[in-house]
Amino acid sequence: MLYDVIISSLVKIESGRRKYRLQRDSDVRFLLLDQTVVPEVYVDLVEKVVRDVRDQPTVPSRISQIPSIVHGAPNPPSFATVRESVSSTQQLPLRKEVPIWDGDCGFPKTCEADEQERVNGNDSYASDGDETHQPREVLSSPEDHVVDTNSDSDLDGQDVADRNTEGRNQYTNTEGRISGIVIFDTKQKLKNEFGNYALNEKFNPRIRWSTKNRFEAGCNDIKCDFALRATYRDGSTYWVVKKFAHVHTCTLDTYESHFRKVSSIVGEMFAPKFNTNGRTIRPTDIITEMHEQHGVQLLYTKAWRAKEHAKTILYGKPEDSYQLLPAYFHLLKVTNLGTLTAIHTDLNNNFLYAFFALGQCIKGFQTVIRPVITIDATHLKGAFDGVIYVASCKDEDEHAYPEAFGVGDGETENSWTWFLERLREAIREVGGMLFVFDRHASIAKALSIVYPNVPHCICFFHLKQNLNPRLKGWKEVLDVYCKAAYCSTSRQFNLEMDEIKKIHQGTYDTLMSIWPDLWSCSQCPGRRYQMMTTNIAEVLNNCIQKAPRLPITAAMEFLGDMLQRWFNDRREQAGKNPTYLGNAAVGHCKERNEWSLTYNVYLIELTRYLVKDGKHDGLVDIEHRMCTCRNWDLDQLPCDHAIAVARFTKTNFNSLCHEYYNTSWM
Repeated sequence: MLYDVIISSLVKIESGRRKYRLQRDSDVRFLLLDQTVVPEVYVDLVEKVVRDVRDQPTVPSRISQIPSIVHGAPNPPSFATVRESVSSTQQLPLRKEVPIWDGDCGFPKTCEADEQERVNGNDSYASDGDETHQPREVLSSPEDHVVDTNSDSDLDGQDVADRNTEGRNQYTNTEGRISGIVIFDTKQKLKNEFGNYALNEKFNPRIRWSTKNRFEAGCNDIKCDFALRATYRDGSTYWVVKKFAHVHTCTLDTYESHFRKVSSIVGEMFAPKFNTNGRTIRPTDIITEMHEQHGVQLLYTKAWRAKEHAKTILYGKPEDSYQLLPAYFHLLKVTNLGTLTAIHTDLNNNFLYAFFALGQCIKGFQTVIRPVITIDATHLKGAFDGVIYVASCKDEDEHAYPEAFGVGDGETENSWTWFLERLREAIREVGGMLFVFDRHASIAKALSIVYPNVPHCICFFHLKQNLNPRLKGWKEVLDVYCKAAYCSTSRQFNLEMDEIKKIHQGTYDTLMSIWPDLWSCSQCPGRRYQMMTTNIAEVLNNCIQKAPRLPITAAMEFLGDMLQRWFNDRREQAGKNPTYLGNAAVGHCKERNEWSLTYNVYLIELTRYLVKDGKHDGLVDIEHRMCTCRNWDLDQLPCDHAIAVARFTKTNFNSLCHEYYNTSWM
């Protein structure tokens, strides 16, 4: 005698409590998900009388079509098929087939309701807002699994759905099942999944009914039999797909390549590849890919909205990002010791300014970085106006060394003053400190307030741009101006300025009125280390051009990650150098060595040498690292005269370079 071992548990349904049979792993997962306490499990032994079904007539089953998620979708879900045996003493309730999900994969391949309802002809579209995650299917509630025992939804069948509709793709159900229920967490996830299905199947969808508890959609052709119906039950937390008739009866005459309500759907498709090969995807890229891969023509405005939706999925809404900034700054200080952050708001707690400087950047500036700081700003290009403030230096290898970043409402005197005050708190004031900026009046005023004792100079290039290019002899004036700016001695500077005076008196008067100590290397009260322009800040602005387009917290995170990545790469590169000098310093010494091969060196005193180069002789003091040409003194790198003395005395060139060009600290 044969027995069936029946394992079941009590579950709550609308009519009360009922036994629910456990047959496979998905039933157990559903039970544990649905119950809030440990469930009661019952085991019954039932005498089994197996009815021979070999002679029973075969009932073919219609197979619905399954949509596939584009861009890395998982395979279509597999369906567990178990034939029920009928007991002579008890009839157990059968359960509808439920797909075993391996991941996020959309509508089931078999979704058909027991009842057919007429679909209303309402074309209104009720939007519930944008969702920021891919649709996720979960197991349905117990009442959806308990069905009538006479139901034929458990019969095996073959795929007999023959789609003769012109221009439609045919999907084949290899499992041959028709039953199944899919539910969604939110209505928007259901709508997004339906939109993905429409794009994949290349038909224009139409929302026919959309309320708080019902969602009905179909083809753009109101005569087409394609239909989807989902409901939201009171007291439930899920939307259940009750009907999914996949067969289209429309023709290609109704197809439109311009889809409606598609921006959020396309945005979710492109969110995983928003940043491809370090480049942010553009609306034109979305238009091209949607047309080539999906046959959908998007207007530029829709593609732009799709890109913005993808950015929202990845980084959140711009207005919400300001609420996350304090938490991010806290984590930044925890993970980077010595980091200084600050946020400033108005009396109504509205955001005004933000600032951060990594602890490693602060430590490096105070010890081994040349104390020449270039400051500049780049405008934000996101939902809110403002600028990103940048303070940067150069490291031993002439790379950009960001010192601090800030965000504010604009390049005003108050905002620059607040930023420089925070910068002073971070790096304090060190010997030989000097600022270079682009002649912005608000920067000059803020520097005079915060750093009254620190020299500040203007960018040589920006001053050149302000000179009149229409004057007679402009090219000759420009060449002489460059020589005057870069010359190292006052005598040579005066000679070049006299030449400008001969060419154009007005240009000479303009340059002298700006004060030569602001733009000339020889007249500067401090060392500029050949940092005559704000080019290093401009280069840094180019590297962070993605940040101004992001929400503020995402922008700050991008900058912090960029710095950590840069420092790690430079540390690895420095470890590969054959010497402890940076590559830029090594190249400088090699070039000066070639220049000095024909120089004659004469010993004057124990550490002083006369070097004759045929043009401008140099008197070198090897002990104090000085030369009368002043190049060694201004750059802290040996000039060609010093290199000639080092070769004459068999001294290592590397020992003549300042520790600013040393990579051992990394």
